[in-house]
Amino acid sequence: MAYTLRSGDFAAFLRRGLPATSLQTSGSPEAELAYHAVHDRLDVIQPHALDMTARAALEMIRRI
Repeated sequence: MAYTLRSGDFAAFLRRGLPATSLQTSGSPEAELAYHAVHDRLDVIQPHALDMTARAALEMIRRI
């Protein structure tokens, strides 16, 4: 999935002039199809991918 500055969950923040970013993993094809759809449920979250994304976010915050 590709996102532009006008799409994605962060877009509303950018429109208000607030700094925002988006971190995500490519995930499995099933997870990609479920993104913001009826099948977007907790049971399709991959704990390992969530952990890696959280660690990347924490490292980014530490470097700021």
